[in-house]
Amino acid sequence: MGQQNFLQYIVQTLKNSGMIGRILAVNTVVYLFFLFLQIGENLFVKPDLTDNVMLYFAAPGNPADLAYKPWSVITQMFTHDGFGHYFFNMLVFFFTARMFVQFFGERRLLSVYLIGGIFAYLCHIGAYLVFPVFAERAADSVVGASGSVMAIFMAIAFYRPNTKVLLFGV
Repeated sequence: MGQQNFLQYIVQTLKNSGMIGRILAVNTVVYLFFLFLQIGENLFVKPDLTDNVMLYFAAPGNPADLAYKPWSVITQMFTHDGFGHYFFNMLVFFFTARMFVQFFGERRLLSVYLIGGIFAYLCHIGAYLVFPVFAERAADSVVGASGSVMAIFMAIAFYRPNTKVLLFGV
């Protein structure tokens, strides 16, 4: 780190980390934002503060609500509901994104991440419109990078279906 202060170190690290590091950083910043919001909610006894703010980041279950918050289709891909949700999405993202970059390059990573997340949201909404089992209840809001991570994973699987993947030393 040398003579750099902490902020300069973070900026330099992000510049050198490529698109994988930038996507991880955005997910981490949003996760930390909600973590600090939840801590503040508990310290200052403001019930439902985190849930109310989460509504602005989560993609609505009712597609008509997109007229009031169209940004949520993008922000939901960077928002997670709890540490386990965040950790496992980012762990799988890190390993699959490294393979993706080897095959396709960094330029395509962000577009596949975003398009995959939008497609996953549309599939979620479509499931509530198509399947009768969901007809009686309102569609849930959507948060998380799972759709985006699976899009990256599926791109690799379709491009190189016979690639051997070792999972955590197995």
